[in-house]
Amino acid sequence: MIKDINLLQKKLKNSFERVKAELEVEEEEPIFPKEMTENAYENAKRLTIREISPKLCGFHADTEEKTGHLDHFKNGWIGKKSRGFHSF
Repeated sequence: MIKDINLLQKKLKNSFERVKAELEVEEEEPIFPKEMTENAYENAKRLTIREISPKLCGFHADTEEKTGHLDHFKNGWIGKKSRGFHSF
């Protein structure tokens, strides 16, 4: 029985040492290819009625309270009729 325990102990010790050695190996950073074009939206800013007040032709400001995290378009502008536009 002691022989079996010693064998089990050696196997476990070897397994733990292998795992420890694998954890200590540093992983290389992946190399990504350079972008082919610039990201046009990287520095984009979403304008709302808090930052800017354009001339509204066919639109009105949305002043209702935001009702939840899925209510993305609050504090923007709502179209009243077709062919409306904003003039900044």
